[in-house]
Amino acid sequence: MTSTYSASTVVDVVEALPTLFGFTPADSFVAIVTEGPRNRFGFRLRLDMPDAAGVDEAAQMIAGHLNTHRQSGVVLVALTASQEAADALMAGVVTYLSEAPVVLALRADDAHVWEYNRHGRPDYGAPVHDRHRVVSEAVVQAITEGQQIWSSRKDLAALFAPAPVFQGVSDAAASVAAATPDAGERLALEATAALEAASTGAIRADQYRVLAVAAQVIPVRDAIWSTITRETAEADAEVWRLVAIKTAGKAAADPYALAGFGYWLAGDGARSLMAIEQALLADPRHTMAGLVGSILTVGTDPANWRGFSA
Repeated sequence: MTSTYSASTVVDVVEALPTLFGFTPADSFVAIVTEGPRNRFGFRLRLDMPDAAGVDEAAQMIAGHLNTHRQSGVVLVALTASQEAADALMAGVVTYLSEAPVVLALRADDAHVWEYNRHGRPDYGAPVHDRHRVVSEAVVQAITEGQQIWSSRKDLAALFAPAPVFQGVSDAAASVAAATPDAGERLALEATAALEAASTGAIRADQYRVLAVAAQVIPVRDAIWSTITRETAEADAEVWRLVAIKTAGKAAADPYALAGFGYWLAGDGARSLMAIEQALLADPRHTMAGLVGSILTVGTDPANWRGFSA
């Protein structure tokens, strides 16, 4: 059972950010929607700090997502050594916010944390806070509970880099699609057995290839897609990530897309985006990857997902 971490200082908030994204964000703007009287963290996003020309566009995009997901309030954090860049983007975001109150607005570099007022302007009367010199309590707690936290987005992205060992997957799928309906049904049963084996940690190497082929046969893929639930999403996504990186060429797009959907449904936007980026590299016109990508772009909250219609 996952326990709850309570941040009692502004430094605690900054130090907890890696647990929200699975990596330590740097040179980034982070925005978090808070819920309820205790300001529980909900929807969150991270954006690379824009250059001066892109500040207004970035501010509108960030505020647009926050306005869509508006709950009790918002927490805004600029992670940058540049006060000028942080001040410009913070002011812009607050300007474009509709009614959500700013619970907390901060800028942090590697050593210190500074506060802004509720209008997004530097609060020169607030103290400068020193950051922790050791691993934070939030990160220690998350790792203890099994969460992997990477030192950078680049390190996390390496998990999604192709390392293909499966060749001829598309040809195998085409043979199934061209055969009798029984062939598709057999493939679906084999894929189900492979997923069940994966859930127990007993999946075989040949079963990963079965899943790679199954993902290419659209009726089978869509049937599998419909079985991904909020409860199984994280584990399912990890299986499909492993299938995807083992699959060569254009055929990798489908398992990457399934992984992207699973990560999104599990609330892991960073991994979801990385999976979808790889899917679209494998097949720039991939329909499912484009759909999941659009869900990420508009910031759709996975809590609103109600499953597929019967």
